[in-house]
Amino acid sequence: WLGTLSGSSFVVIVGIFALLPVAFLSAWLWPIVQDGMRAFQGFVAGAGSIGVWIFIFMERILIPFGLHHLM
Repeated sequence: WLGTLSGSSFVVIVGIFALLPVAFLSAWLWPIVQDGMRAFQGFVAGAGSIGVWIFIFMERILIPFGLHHLM
């Protein structure tokens, strides 16, 4: 029966238990991140032409990391 705990199946079993805390932490932290993104959106929308400049600047800064989709 120890044969089931060897090789790639062992990696899957350990991965499930290792990522459960990460999943709960992400579910707990995401509303905070989402509120920050909404606040930034409200600031940019209300800032007029400076808001446009800030949006373009942030988008250009985030492109190399692939995070520009979060804008």
